[in-house]
Amino acid sequence: MNILKSGHRYSLAQFEPPLHDLRTTGPARDAYDLCGMIEQFPPSEHQTNTVAAASELMQKLIRRDHGDQVLEFIEKVPIQPGSTELETVRNGTTNEEVLAVLIDRMQYLQSKFPCRENAIVITKLEECLMWLNKRTDDRKKRNVEGK
Repeated sequence: MNILKSGHRYSLAQFEPPLHDLRTTGPARDAYDLCGMIEQFPPSEHQTNTVAAASELMQKLIRRDHGDQVLEFIEKVPIQPGSTELETVRNGTTNEEVLAVLIDRMQYLQSKFPCRENAIVITKLEECLMWLNKRTDDRKKRNVEGK
């Protein structure tokens, strides 16, 4: 795992080596660098689409160059400094979705290769998901979800 943007974007290593090992040079390197620079700008209403496009291009370049998968989480920022109202600057997944994928994966493995350890992992992942859902429910009840 490589942290591309802490809390939001991660490059996940493939188990098998990449089918190719291309090195980014020339225009591809320039595009990669430009995407990184665009992402560093403070978000604004006019930049959201540009940042999203740059992010998508960066992901394609990373996958092409490294054979890695990019896991990207939703990113929200205050609509203005000090505001509790948030806007999405980059779409992505959630912790809950990733846990649901892992639960399904472990249940599949348990069906093929049953063992005590798999059963414990499934239980712990389900517990994690339960606590995140409880947190969301509590935040909704207090009217602070998404703030």
